[in-house]
Amino acid sequence: MRRDALQDDIPDFLLNSPYLPVYDGRYDAPRGPQKPASIFDLLRPRRPRSVITWTVRIAILLILFSITRSFIVRRWFSGPRCLFSEPITPPTSSLEREDIDWSRYAYAQYVTNADYLCNSLMIFETLHRLGSKADRLMLYPSNFNLTSEDFSGRLLLQARDKYGAKLVPIEVQHRWNAYPIWADSYTKLLVFNQTQYSRLLILDSDAIILKPMDELFFIPSTAAAMPRAYWLEEPLLSSHIMVVEPSSHSFKRVQKAIKNAVYGTYDMEIANHLFGGSCLVLPHRQYALLTGEFRSKDHARYLRDSPHPWDPETAIREAKLVHFSDYPLEKPWLLSPPKDWEAAIPECGTAGPRIADCRARDIWLDLYQEFRDRRESVCGLKVGYDEML
Repeated sequence: MRRDALQDDIPDFLLNSPYLPVYDGRYDAPRGPQKPASIFDLLRPRRPRSVITWTVRIAILLILFSITRSFIVRRWFSGPRCLFSEPITPPTSSLEREDIDWSRYAYAQYVTNADYLCNSLMIFETLHRLGSKADRLMLYPSNFNLTSEDFSGRLLLQARDKYGAKLVPIEVQHRWNAYPIWADSYTKLLVFNQTQYSRLLILDSDAIILKPMDELFFIPSTAAAMPRAYWLEEPLLSSHIMVVEPSSHSFKRVQKAIKNAVYGTYDMEIANHLFGGSCLVLPHRQYALLTGEFRSKDHARYLRDSPHPWDPETAIREAKLVHFSDYPLEKPWLLSPPKDWEAAIPECGTAGPRIADCRARDIWLDLYQEFRDRRESVCGLKVGYDEML
């Protein structure tokens, strides 16, 4: 079909128009309505493409897949069903029984380096001093030497001989695709393999124990019990303290979760996913108080379900465990820059006209001072806060 044939279909006033397109000899029959192109249609080539074009397309697909997978996994690991359950009341009356076999229960610590070894030794020293009756279990790197000439070995022997700790060598569970601070945190989950115990109370060692917590060994049976991570907007349970029942079944699930963990998935996310559907909730004001709460201006999340207003002295009196968390301030065994330290010190409030209320600040400073003093007395290590406190 030539241009002459096409002219039959156009108005007379356009015949000889200079704007009429010149027909090049090809004619495509009109097509019916077409469905919208899908992403696969857009990616499918209409003619041969260069290697660079296909490389770019494949790279885009890989990026989209990575983002989508990360989002799905993060959503999959969040929102434990037991999060909104009422916190349990640990049965303190059980401690009065005389037939308890305390060798079935243990406070557990996991060690990944020399700093955490000292922290764990401090935890055991406190439990020993406070008269806790349960065993003490320490999971430590198998490459540490049990000799008095070696620093790590000396602390391990001290844990065993002075504080009665049972020492279990393990391989540190490190993931190279993890954020460095938490790359070894999966090691904590090895407690689920310590089936020589009926119950374990695993604690992060960047904490101070104020009172024994032996009553937690007698809560109702559950694979894991954790407090709410009350300071987070995202609904999660915290793994810095967990009551666990070791079993081969739970440990197999833990091993699989560690193997499949993606960036952004650590011990807390795994614990929430694996045990968040059947866990028990521990009271967070007694067992999950953060040092950062004494710096906060808003205590609504901490005071959840509490009939009383915020009072720093009541908070520290009620707490049995205080966890050091004052980001971006360094952990208490590390020396922070003076400007960061000064910026982190809690401000004094007001107790009335011209009356300052510095109780929160004083409690916060005392916690750091106590950690420093005990680190030196138990491990022989100085932190270096002398010029600051």
